Amino acid sequence: MKGGLILTEPELTGFTPVLHMIKNCEELSLTSIESLSGIIFILKVKPENSKYTNFKSVNNAQPITNFIIKMAVITDDQNRYMLGGIPKSTEQKENFFQEAQLQQQIWMNCIQGGKREFVPGVANFALFDNNNSKNMLDCMFNKLTQDRDKRIIMELKGLFSHVPSCNIGIITMDLVDTPLSLRMFEHTYAGTPELTNAYINAIVNILRLFLFYSIIDWDLHGGNILVNIKDQTSYLIDFGRVSNINDSSADSYLNKKEKIDVNKNKQKYYTEFDKYMSQIGIDRASKYTGKTVEQLKFELIFSMCNYISQMEKFVTQRRHSQALLKGIYQMQWIENIINPHNPNLFEICVQIFDLLLANYLDIKIQTSQATIDRYIKTGKIFDLSKSFDDYYYIFSRGANCRVPAAFGAPAAAFGAPADTPQSYQPTIEDSPMEIGDNSNYTPQSYQPTIEDSPMEIGGKRRKKIRKTRRYKKFKKPKRHKKSRKY
Repeated sequence: MKGGLILTEPELTGFTPVLHMIKNCEELSLTSIESLSGIIFILKVKPENSKYTNFKSVNNAQPITNFIIKMAVITDDQNRYMLGGIPKSTEQKENFFQEAQLQQQIWMNCIQGGKREFVPGVANFALFDNNNSKNMLDCMFNKLTQDRDKRIIMELKGLFSHVPSCNIGIITMDLVDTPLSLRMFEHTYAGTPELTNAYINAIVNILRLFLFYSIIDWDLHGGNILVNIKDQTSYLIDFGRVSNINDSSADSYLNKKEKIDVNKNKQKYYTEFDKYMSQIGIDRASKYTGKTVEQLKFELIFSMCNYISQMEKFVTQRRHSQALLKGIYQMQWIENIINPHNPNLFEICVQIFDLLLANYLDIKIQTSQATIDRYIKTGKIFDLSKSFDDYYYIFSRGANCRVPAAFGAPAAAFGAPADTPQSYQPTIEDSPMEIGDNSNYTPQSYQPTIEDSPMEIGGKRRKKIRKTRRYKKFKKPKRHKKSRKY
């Protein structure tokens, strides 16, 4: 994130600027398919091929060269399908559009208030019908270099060929220069102070989202938190599974009563944090309670972290049977640092409080609402106030995005695609969590096993043999004595 996201050529409307960057990209790679619905790509372009800069003046503007492309399969109803051996869920276009709007609103609130950005800005939002979705997949296929990434694209294209109701939705957002998911950061920097800093920054952003925006994200696994390798600052990138606790109506995660209770607890935490923002206030609270200032900070942060993580655990395990059986949840990584057995827990919680307060009070360069409105009106900031039907993109007739014939057709190369999606019902086999690494997955040709139904593997022949043996056994009927007549 470089402090803004301005389109340098406003005459390029719709998905056109992102498509130009994809066709002229330096690198396009698949990053993650483990999320419940999202398929995440990283797009890197050279500065001269970037269509976006930050908010600085024309002479000092820095081109943005790293982007996230979040793709989702769009259907009218929420359905399930398999991708790379992982069960996934489709998105409804209304929900996918609302996710982009929420993320953009949080980002604009940050730059308007002069706060540090902790979510990426939305550079573009686009929807594609079935035929144009295939064209989009072909364009991305031609720029991917890894065979595993290409197989995923071909699986998607096979699904789209067999299920005409499937479409694609894409959210394009900016990215830090040296990104690494928190999950990968844990493996790379295990046992180092850098990992502790990454955990602390991630928790600060989660608390900012809860306290100041009244949003709870139910999908905060390690793959949806990006860490900047240079300074360990973190960014939240997925807002597809959230609850707005200011809205008291029930949603997919909390009922009305639960929403009201969560909002009351949030107000209690915010009131307590507000008292501690000034040195006078926290000194007065320390004198009244007989506790030290550091003890008050520790108790507030420890309580909030436990409340949010345990609430996410409850909701996740209520919705997914496998998570309940295995005792896992999305924010389980937080136990690595917010743990009573951690000897540094007290100092860590005090540090989290100080960073949270600094983020709240620190005001850098503010961007006025009038400036933001002007940028939106001129097309420099992407406008997400239209109807979602206005974001459908149609490829021109001359667009050359065909997959090379040498690679083979989807069905011939990878077999039949997944069955037509059925209504999604979580089962013990389904796992929306990031459990294990599926990066080495390769689709294999079908081989019958002993568990397969005999009627599917030579079933007719076996049935005929059994029938013949039965006739041979009872070829000579037994003689029965004549019954006596009385």
